[in-house]
Amino acid sequence: MNEYCALRFPMLGLFLIAGVSAGTDEQRPAISVVGAVHDRRQLAGAHDIELKGDHAFVAGKWGTFAVVDVSRPSRPRVLGSITEDIGDGETVLPLGDVCLVGADALLAVDVTEPTRPTVMKRIAHPTIHRINGMACWNGFVLASSKGGHVNVFDIARPKEPRFVGSLDTRRHGRVLAPHDIAVFGDRMIVVDQRRGSQVKLRIYRIGERAQGRLWPTDRWVTEGAVTDKRLDGANRVVIRYPHAVVASNHADTLAVVSLEDPCRPAVVAVMPTADHSPCGLTVHGDTVFVACERTVEAISIANPCQPRFLCHLTAPAVFAGGDPQATNPRRKRGGGHDLVFRDGLLYVTAQGSDGVGVFRFYGKR
Repeated sequence: MNEYCALRFPMLGLFLIAGVSAGTDEQRPAISVVGAVHDRRQLAGAHDIELKGDHAFVAGKWGTFAVVDVSRPSRPRVLGSITEDIGDGETVLPLGDVCLVGADALLAVDVTEPTRPTVMKRIAHPTIHRINGMACWNGFVLASSKGGHVNVFDIARPKEPRFVGSLDTRRHGRVLAPHDIAVFGDRMIVVDQRRGSQVKLRIYRIGERAQGRLWPTDRWVTEGAVTDKRLDGANRVVIRYPHAVVASNHADTLAVVSLEDPCRPAVVAVMPTADHSPCGLTVHGDTVFVACERTVEAISIANPCQPRFLCHLTAPAVFAGGDPQATNPRRKRGGGHDLVFRDGLLYVTAQGSDGVGVFRFYGKR
């Protein structure tokens, strides 16, 4: 039977898991850097990332959208990009040959030819203000807009998305700055990133999923909320039903919330993250991955009430500081921001250093 011990090397920014068994003495990094690409123009302010096949789609906060070839994880490279008229690119959602980009408008980008992505349609509306999170629900996309709305789009024809309506979350639910969104069953969760806001997480009932029926937004039902101050700056949420996992970048915490009673969601665990400003969050099985300022972290939620730290890696080569002269504080820093997991690899955006890093997660020994 193996026993495990943890070894920290602060000067190297490395965390190793050492597996010890009779007659052996093995050790290797639990997370390691595989490759990275930085491009000040095409990946400017790399913010959110999603995968489709050998391609990663990246929205750049400083006005870009890029398609990155990740067929060779050790050598990711930008295939094509749009560097004009994107606006504040904050999130992406691939839909076949189309990738939706959330910004100060919703953009439908044709990615059939990865070297020449093309904007097919742009939807602007007074309620759309920096779309930062999107989720699909029975032929619709729900989008959290940081100005105080959840927008709804019909995606029956992905190249021609249609604006359906919006909910003012400030008036309905006291969510001041909706930063991310997730769906489960007949409901959606919206988290509020505004510092000091009273409501950190709000649940809404939005329709009848079994019948494929999305209600008009004026019929959405405001249900339970989380107001725990340990979730200040709640900016990311993922579902591992019957729980939600929330990253909060003002409190520097990861929280697990029970959804068993949607009218009374309950915080069952809160733990500090390994680094400041957790902004990226994804879950695979029992493992949660978090992207922080210059660190990627893995946490076990096999027991949701007792999340357990597994490992982390601080990677200055990937999250190198951006522009020391910048007026935007995040532009000065490395800014690990979003991440996705596939086949043992983590693909992570580096906002401040205009890049994408690829990490390998070795899992349990």
